[in-house]
Amino acid sequence: PVLVDFWASWCGPCRRSMPALDELYIEFRDQGFEVLAVNLDKNPGDKEKFLAKHPVNYRIIADPQGINASRYQLPGMPTAYLLDRNGKIRHIHIGFKKNDKARIKSIIKTLLDEQQ
Repeated sequence: PVLVDFWASWCGPCRRSMPALDELYIEFRDQGFEVLAVNLDKNPGDKEKFLAKHPVNYRIIADPQGINASRYQLPGMPTAYLLDRNGKIRHIHIGFKKNDKARIKSIIKTLLDEQQ
């Protein structure tokens, strides 16, 4: 499974989601779980400053023109899409609150169990 997370440095909830997603990535990466973060900052320096304060271990790509964000028609920030091993979107998570990590973790576990 892959979690595709759209985020930006100006996004307040991203400050909470990124460390939580990093913890989930570290916990499940040996089982095949991946995280791909898509940064939407127009200025690459903004992304770099954010990551200096909130480093993560997963892959981050830049989408300064918002091309991928337009394709996914983002309903809010951050928005995370959990895809199964066939690339099918199985869950969409909008925003990030304190208790959201447990819910996302449960979905990741279900997707990993389905792989076996």
